[in-house]
Amino acid sequence: MSDFVLNPEEATVPLSTIKNLATLSEHPLIDLIILSGRPLSFLQKRFPKSFKLAGEYGSKTNFTDNELKKESLPDKTQAKLLELVKIHPHSHIEKKDHSWVWHYRRIKESLSEEKIQHLMTKLSQTLSHSSYSVYHYNCVLEIKRSDISKASFVQSHVQHNPDHIFIAFGDDIADQSFFEMIPKNQGWVCAVGDVITKADYYFKAPENLRSFILHLKEQLQMQEPLPC
Repeated sequence: MSDFVLNPEEATVPLSTIKNLATLSEHPLIDLIILSGRPLSFLQKRFPKSFKLAGEYGSKTNFTDNELKKESLPDKTQAKLLELVKIHPHSHIEKKDHSWVWHYRRIKESLSEEKIQHLMTKLSQTLSHSSYSVYHYNCVLEIKRSDISKASFVQSHVQHNPDHIFIAFGDDIADQSFFEMIPKNQGWVCAVGDVITKADYYFKAPENLRSFILHLKEQLQMQEPLPC
């Protein structure tokens, strides 16, 4: 819903869109959840307390008491990541409760796909006998617990709500996995941008998604049926 920015910390959702989402969330037949790889604290600064928020791929939410126990990232892995920042000073490390993330968007032109694969291999070698794995997303390498993912969160939510119809939106390659958790006869998946290759519908840019959210709100206010 936010425009794409170099620094994820600078991502914001327009107030008008938040108000439109609030209208949708108040509808008795809509169960709206904001699911993100960003920390829960990041989401709580940007959305009202009334919103259901699920941060760090669903491992921390503001509407359930389930919270995973923290596990330390191996020392060798931490050292390798800190070394990367020294080698590439325009990159940076983000530390979450269940992962460390190396952001390299500002230097992506200097890193070939072969180099990234080499770095992933080196990082993976430091993770033996741990619960962590290396994931390559949009200009980031994330060392995250293997049992935490948007896919597992969505799969559990779908299984506990077999009568619900789901409409899911995503803009990152990481979202492809949770799209696959929504049965074809139980909803639609919508991609924003051109990163995701398998979706039912596509929005060219975040502004198009925001326009769609406005359209849904206007339909509700006119008491018209939601589009299928």
